[in-house]
Amino acid sequence: MNKSLILVSLASCLFGASQTMILGLIPFMSKALNLPLAIVVSIYGLSILIYLIFTLWWGKFIPEIGVKKSLLAGTGGLALSNGALLFSIYSTSAGGMLFIASRLIHAIGASSIIPLSQGLRAQIHGSEAGGLLSHSLWLSVGRFSGLVLGLIFYTNITTLLLITILCSMILNLCICFWSVSVEQIKAQQPETSNAISLIYFQPLLFMSVIAYFNTSLSKTVSYFEKVVVLQTKALYLGLLVIAFFILLFQIILKKTTLYRVAIINFIAYLSLVGSAYFFHRIEDLNSLILFILLVSFAAALIPLDYSVKIFSQQRKGETLISGKISFYPTLGNALGAMLAGAALSFDRMSSNLILLFAFTVLCGHIYLTINKKKKVFV
Repeated sequence: MNKSLILVSLASCLFGASQTMILGLIPFMSKALNLPLAIVVSIYGLSILIYLIFTLWWGKFIPEIGVKKSLLAGTGGLALSNGALLFSIYSTSAGGMLFIASRLIHAIGASSIIPLSQGLRAQIHGSEAGGLLSHSLWLSVGRFSGLVLGLIFYTNITTLLLITILCSMILNLCICFWSVSVEQIKAQQPETSNAISLIYFQPLLFMSVIAYFNTSLSKTVSYFEKVVVLQTKALYLGLLVIAFFILLFQIILKKTTLYRVAIINFIAYLSLVGSAYFFHRIEDLNSLILFILLVSFAAALIPLDYSVKIFSQQRKGETLISGKISFYPTLGNALGAMLAGAALSFDRMSSNLILLFAFTVLCGHIYLTINKKKKVFV
């Protein structure tokens, strides 16, 4: 692995760790800022909308800005956003504004990391699934590590955030003084039309479902635990188990190349529908375990499947395509988070809509598989 891929992989890992740590802090931030949980979730969801705009921007301009500067913006954004989040906890008058500033800094700076990682690997590996799976593995390792740290330091949030800030600053210094060895990402335009491809609805709807699950866990644990510290612990623990199984499935897929088997991909999409069905029917440990296994298998394989399909249809302008791939899942993240907020008042309607989304993703997979030799554009 060359120097640039090492740095990009570490940045992806750090991004994943920061992502899951912040998600687990939602109940704590609600208490620390003296804001209703629904407001904190809404700010989180709105910041995702800003993030997705800058994801497209980075996807377009990374070839002009360069790998090194884009990486510095990403890791610098992580450090500054977590610093602002730390100060928001201790501010008596400006806590809410600092929390919003933290999410804005993250949206503007850290949004460079995913398009850069996917684009660099796509340029080196082409549309080969192994390269994209490596990107997903580094993200999963980061997300898992972030949850482990969260579970260890859930009673000391200051230490948790300081660890993230320190790691971001160290990586930032490494990028500054470690020369980038890979050739510059080529500024090419995609061969296909600029129209919205039907295939992009796959990541949009898929991530809506996953984000709904992740954000709704904040609400779910609050029903069972009234103490905020225990809510944070329970949320970290639940997300950690899911992240562990996602990482486990990805390692198995990487070692066995089962991701190339069509029936395995189809089972992953069926698993997504099953997880959407069982999420609001979790009543005991068995149903919880079944949900975790279903959603973990789906989350391990489906992003890889739709990424390969998109890159195989559009072979030039890797970072621009990566920006689009990141844009639609991020939009789905925002939509899922807002649906989770709506579920506070319209629980049954939201659960039915998520089940519909999951079923639509399955139907989309079947359609795209049947028409895999066609460029499926509107």
